[in-house]
Amino acid sequence: MTDLPLVPQHCCVQCYVDDTKLLLSFRPQDQSRVVAEINQDLKRIRNWCFDNQLLLNPDKTKLLVCGSKLGVAKTRNFKLSFLGKQLAPVEAARDLGVILDTGLTFDDRVTATVASCMSRLSQINRVKHCFDNCTLIIIVNALVFS
Repeated sequence: MTDLPLVPQHCCVQCYVDDTKLLLSFRPQDQSRVVAEINQDLKRIRNWCFDNQLLLNPDKTKLLVCGSKLGVAKTRNFKLSFLGKQLAPVEAARDLGVILDTGLTFDDRVTATVASCMSRLSQINRVKHCFDNCTLIIIVNALVFS
């Protein structure tokens, strides 16, 4: 895996355990050139994986185009091809537990965190009569504030 970041020619690579991200900054007017470059890098990675007898799962592959609302709107036709599957941009993607959206607003992340906290508070509320205040504070700190 240590030589995987050397395979792409156009994109920057970030790897963490078995998770790999290709990153490329571009202007919306360069979209057609960028699509060709990323597709080249995806083919190079595919070949590297085949040579190293590693499996790829195109169903777990996401394409996230980040930028201003206007910039993202200009890239609506941005599509990549990977192992016979068309990759169209998604509105949000999860990366190491964090939900990233196209505008990097973290709205989806905040919504998910609030929902998780409310769910845990609801569970605690059902059993709060079984604990004293000191224990409840410890439980809330451990399950909600963490």
